[in-house]
Amino acid sequence: MSWIDLGRAADGYFDFAPLGIAEHAKETMRNVGDIFSTAVEHAHSHGLEFVGILKPYDMAIHGISWSPNSEEGKKNGRIHRIGVSAGWATHMAEENQHLIMARKPSAWGPARNSVWTRLDLVKEDDAPATISPNDVSFIVSDDNERFRPYEGRVVRHELIEDYSIYRSTPSGPVPTERRRRARVFRFEGLAIQEPFFAIQVKGGARSFSNRLCDLVHLFGEKGEEDRLTYGLSARREDHASRFNHAPGAGASARSRSDRKAASSTTATPDLPAAR
Repeated sequence: MSWIDLGRAADGYFDFAPLGIAEHAKETMRNVGDIFSTAVEHAHSHGLEFVGILKPYDMAIHGISWSPNSEEGKKNGRIHRIGVSAGWATHMAEENQHLIMARKPSAWGPARNSVWTRLDLVKEDDAPATISPNDVSFIVSDDNERFRPYEGRVVRHELIEDYSIYRSTPSGPVPTERRRRARVFRFEGLAIQEPFFAIQVKGGARSFSNRLCDLVHLFGEKGEEDRLTYGLSARREDHASRFNHAPGAGASARSRSDRKAASSTTATPDLPAAR
């Protein structure tokens, strides 16, 4: 007999779980004690070989998440990522978050920059677009839930220049020696310090596109930021109940306290931004 062991009560995996799983697990433990030990006893009493399997992959499940600043996030959150806290996890996973599988392994830790000063949106070619930098605005957030307009300084430029082509890697985009003539919307003079921000674009025509790793380049006082990620959809109110894990909020997000940030666009062209 093979048995996937999800730990003892003290390991915390069933402190929180959806669909009544936590309640049923706790009741089972009250009735039989440590589930694994009980299963071994019964298997051996029937002359069965018993093999326990520990799956580190199952020690945390990100299917349900909340804003870190929400009541649910504060109460149940254990695994913390950009703009999101997940609660269905063992204490072992909670205490070793640097070992957890991640889309961008090197993007763990605080952001390299404390303030965003420049954002480049780079088109895949130098052809004209139906939008201009004046059609782009920013909204910012402290909690990835409630966004407000960015009211600080911004200097807008529309340029044609040879821009580096980036290579997508598990640890984020890496610039290559190749360059391409591209139309660039450059936003300088920014002073964005909020942990999350998103891009809004007026209009409905999609005329400005690129691969995601080439589309958005964010800079701060220490140069280009590599600890960032993107959220491409808004967080829904029924997010947790439908098990839909999305790092971005109202439109996108960034985080200085954990991994650096996510952000995405609302409205027309899917132009993600980030911190």
